[in-house]
Amino acid sequence: MFREILLHELVHHVQRNTGLWDEWACPAIGETEAYRLGGRYLRQTRTADPLPNRNFWAAIYARC
Repeated sequence: MFREILLHELVHHVQRNTGLWDEWACPAIGETEAYRLGGRYLRQTRTADPLPNRNFWAAIYARC
């Protein structure tokens, strides 16, 4: 789980450093990509996802 959390935050780091962050109406938009990539990582490593409704939460946290 800690690797998924780190991956999530690394996605935000890349978003900021590539300039994507500045193009969005609000920073929350980047949450969708971070949550989905984390879910993909957990599936590939066959790790139980503590957020079974990950797409729902990605959409909620991505609201401005």
